[in-house]
Amino acid sequence: MRMSESPIASFRISCYLGRRLFTWRTYFNDEEPNQQDTQRNAAETVLAWAKDNNLFRRETTDQAIDIEEGPESVSNKVFSADETLEIFKKKCINLVFFDEANEVVTILTAKKLTRAEEQSLPFRFKNEVTINYSHGGVPQVKSPSTQPHVQPVTEKGGIIACGSSINPVDIVGAGTLGAIVKDKSGAFYGLTNNHVSGGCNYSAPEIPILCPGPLDAKNCAIDPFTIGRHKNLLQFVDGLPENVDISKNSDAAIFALSKPDRVSSYQGLSQDTPKHIGVPMGMMKVTKHGRTTGLTRGKIIGISASPIDVAYSYGNMKKVVYFDDVWLIKKENDKPFSEPGDSGSLVIGTDSTGQKIALGLVFAGNPHFGHTYMLPLNPILTKLGVELVHGHNPFI
Repeated sequence: MRMSESPIASFRISCYLGRRLFTWRTYFNDEEPNQQDTQRNAAETVLAWAKDNNLFRRETTDQAIDIEEGPESVSNKVFSADETLEIFKKKCINLVFFDEANEVVTILTAKKLTRAEEQSLPFRFKNEVTINYSHGGVPQVKSPSTQPHVQPVTEKGGIIACGSSINPVDIVGAGTLGAIVKDKSGAFYGLTNNHVSGGCNYSAPEIPILCPGPLDAKNCAIDPFTIGRHKNLLQFVDGLPENVDISKNSDAAIFALSKPDRVSSYQGLSQDTPKHIGVPMGMMKVTKHGRTTGLTRGKIIGISASPIDVAYSYGNMKKVVYFDDVWLIKKENDKPFSEPGDSGSLVIGTDSTGQKIALGLVFAGNPHFGHTYMLPLNPILTKLGVELVHGHNPFI
């Protein structure tokens, strides 16, 4: 249940370590949360408590010492409400995510916690939900400022793969072709972010979308060509959720493919776009193929517990946009899961049966912390009135 939907009533939420007790105070319904809502309630509890105590702040770097992830158990430790408050006043909370499947809440702090501070914080909610702490900054959307680490266009026999560089002809930039989709008439489109082919709501109808994008034109073996023309987008508006309706905010767009026979549904050269769309889950291992970093691997941490403010600095546009239902992905090794220029990439996971599933689109990140932010795919396709394409000009 969202906090905005809850009548204001006070009750106590407890975090336990053995028989020791720490209490957070928050605003929720009078009734106790049911079992299936425990993770969301735990996350919303932290949010409400942090807001009541003015513990939110936005920072992207910190000079504190590194710590190992995950708190260690400390025998005979008594959690102090005052000590917890003082720690978060110094280190502050940026974002809160929850993982329903694994009963985990993850709190991203603006400044890095020392080991002693982390051990002083509660890490259980009602003896059911684990609370993890991690250093994390503001989700950002930035124009790529460097050359890609891989070839910006993947092709085989003159056929372009998903994961390649694209951008409108009138903007010196580059994003990623995420997937091929089609409408009910069978017409083929390229799928990416609004801030890539849609120009942050400003792309003119039918404007050419180039492959590679203009930023990569000088350093690519492929001569730029019109891969398609802008067709439609899902808009986003900036402003506080209290002032504007953010429920329709999304960052996705489609462009009509000029020559569908010159584009493949393959993600790079590694695998085809999955037939099926799945639901993201915490701890799920994922991959993506993007313009800047190519094929990378990561792990889903959870979904946002409240609207997330994303800082856009793309081309000449600078604004803050709020999004609901944003998923956090963390890099699995030393290689970032995404960097600027990978926006629009399709995120792929594996379900419990071993079947590959399409999950969402990369749209924001914070490479300093190895964090990537994803919007779920199914709502995007539904709103655009298209379906995912598999098996189109496969590289076999």
